[in-house]
Amino acid sequence: MRTGIVYYSLSGVTKRVCEIISEKLDAELIRIEEKKKRTKASAFLPGCPQALFGKCTKIKPIEQDISLFERIIIASPVWAGNNVPAINTFIKENVNSIFSIFQLKIVCSPNIFILT
Repeated sequence: MRTGIVYYSLSGVTKRVCEIISEKLDAELIRIEEKKKRTKASAFLPGCPQALFGKCTKIKPIEQDISLFERIIIASPVWAGNNVPAINTFIKENVNSIFSIFQLKIVCSPNIFILT
């Protein structure tokens, strides 16, 4: 079963977790990037309110054809208890192309990862 891990990572934590999972599952990593680069300050304002209300943002096109994957794992940091806006955009744009989807929300502190 061909698996893709779609992820957004601002600080690099989500990326590191996805790399570990990718190795274990032999999955392909698919990075989601916003067209306008976000800083940690812009993640807090306006990013958290956008996440809270399920808003989308403009993302760069991805190279992979999502419909060719039999399983998609979506990994997102948690902002205001929700997905980041870039992940909301990916889901909205690809909802009809995904056969099987799993969502992984990553909450972390400097020494602890919590996968939900």
